[in-house]
Amino acid sequence: IGASKIGRDISEQKQVQRIFYESEERWGVTLESIGDAVVATDASTVVTFVNAVAAGILGRPVQDILGQPLADVFKIVNEETRHPVESPVDRVIQHGHTVGLANHTMLLRPDGTEVPIDDSAAPILDREGRLLGVVLVFRDISERKRTETQLQQWNTELEVRVRERTAELLNSQERLRALASQLNLTEQRERRRLAADLHDYLAQLLALFRIKLGQALQRMTKHQLERKNVALEI
Repeated sequence: IGASKIGRDISEQKQVQRIFYESEERWGVTLESIGDAVVATDASTVVTFVNAVAAGILGRPVQDILGQPLADVFKIVNEETRHPVESPVDRVIQHGHTVGLANHTMLLRPDGTEVPIDDSAAPILDREGRLLGVVLVFRDISERKRTETQLQQWNTELEVRVRERTAELLNSQERLRALASQLNLTEQRERRRLAADLHDYLAQLLALFRIKLGQALQRMTKHQLERKNVALEI
């Protein structure tokens, strides 16, 4: 029998939506532009955002990550024990505060390769403090691990060289002590030989002196006797 039309001004609603979309776009662009890998989840740990860096490290296309439970795309183990490591996102949901992974954490990729990572996760809260989700930030530390390994190798080589040089120095000192001892013994033998030679020489001189003295005394005695005889004859 007729028609009615109701209209309302939604300018404010449109403005709020525009601000929300602009804020969400800026948030997404910011997270895409940073160098670290970023993954956001909702309160049930389903992935709601992933940047290109994270997709590259995870070894999966972005479309294969979004909407998936984090545990299915973010598999981590301890580098040394190979035991599974609890996701920091699960720990954030349990405890409600920012947490980080322990050292020696390896990320397992679908192709079987492994990437050493370190990371942290923080809760996403609304104005009332209710948990809306979790943001996970992590990075590939392969280069740092290679550097640490190289430094450790150099340190090991340096320690080996120091031990070798120390051993050589000790051997040189031992040889020098042996040489000094040999020189000392040689010097003592030479002194004894010189002393013996000098003693023998002096002994010979003394013997010769005695012989000469005896001969002189004999000549003197003979001369005195001859003088006496001459005197008597006179």
